[in-house]
Amino acid sequence: NVITARRRASAYEVYASHVNPGKMPFPIMLDTLLDFLFLQVKQNKGSAKSLDSIVRAMKVQCQIRRVAWLDEEDKRVLKTQIRYLKFVDPVPSQCKSPITFDMLSRISSSLDISKLKDARLLALTWMAYEGALRVDELLGGRRRHDINWNSNLSAFTLLLRRTKTHRVGDP
Repeated sequence: NVITARRRASAYEVYASHVNPGKMPFPIMLDTLLDFLFLQVKQNKGSAKSLDSIVRAMKVQCQIRRVAWLDEEDKRVLKTQIRYLKFVDPVPSQCKSPITFDMLSRISSSLDISKLKDARLLALTWMAYEGALRVDELLGGRRRHDINWNSNLSAFTLLLRRTKTHRVGDP
């Protein structure tokens, strides 16, 4: 989100200007960025869940301003610090419960497989359940030719791009 990235960059600029008066906030200095990130974690009651998006926004701002991002050693230190903050994050993740076999069975019994739309929905949802795929991996960015049904709609092939279960090689 471009607006969120701008807000984060503005917040960093205000912080960097306050901490280092008279110095330009960009290019980013690792110590200032880490202090800013630690402050963000503190303001979020120990939650480090937004740190990756903050860092991404800062990197984009560096590209927009045509200034250098961190060097390789600074990137390594930043990555290590973020990993540690996420490890000690006391705020539990707000993940939704995964769909269970019982839930999917109840959904299936309420659909009419003689209807093409319901039959396709059932096939895709059961495949996602069996393959432990996320909904976005199954349907997100999908194109019409990615799903090929046979002539009597009893089977299909689905082209899966890189997912959590398929990270390398051809799709």
